[in-house]
Amino acid sequence: MAVRYGGEEFLVVLQEAGREEVTAFAEKLLQEIHNLKIPHVAGDGYVSVSIGISSRRVSSEEQFMNLLNDADKALYCAKQSGRNCLSGWQPST
Repeated sequence: MAVRYGGEEFLVVLQEAGREEVTAFAEKLLQEIHNLKIPHVAGDGYVSVSIGISSRRVSSEEQFMNLLNDADKALYCAKQSGRNCLSGWQPST
């Protein structure tokens, strides 16, 4: 499932996927978007993506919100790392 989560943010939920599958999907998505060579509206290169990954089973709304929070932290780590990359985040307790 993919949804718009914020102004420039999208959320992809991969149910039943393990961390390796999620990472492989994110790496492929990153490469496919890079390969599109979509000109950036500011005229400074091409559109790129930053991807934050968090993966674990959840069984409550609180755990799901923690999962989203961890993915958001990972996203901002990816952005701070120069963008056009992905970053993982260890689960909150």
